[in-house]
Amino acid sequence: MLANWADGGILIYPGKGSASGRFEGKEAIGKWWENTFEYFPELKFTVNHVLVENVFDFMGTNVIAVSCDIKARNRHGVEFETCAVNLMKIRKRKIVEARYFFFSSREEIDMIASR
Repeated sequence: MLANWADGGILIYPGKGSASGRFEGKEAIGKWWENTFEYFPELKFTVNHVLVENVFDFMGTNVIAVSCDIKARNRHGVEFETCAVNLMKIRKRKIVEARYFFFSSREEIDMIASR
């Protein structure tokens, strides 16, 4: 997964949860994903839409938006479903910045995190 990231890439996960923050560089981004997969050993993304700002620019700078449905089971066996939109800025075919927006209520997030 990290092969698609620029060395100085930035991942931004908005909010105030334990996974929230700004993660810079492949090492920090890799650790973020490692923590995510450790907490959610079962995680399935179903891509619904992919929007590309400039479909003919393969080597310059571009913006891609991906909407997806997510099904997950956390390490305690709690299952949940949500949807997300991910915005990615691409430069020379590498992700230089990504922002992940997950659409779950605060109650759902607290319930999942507390188990």
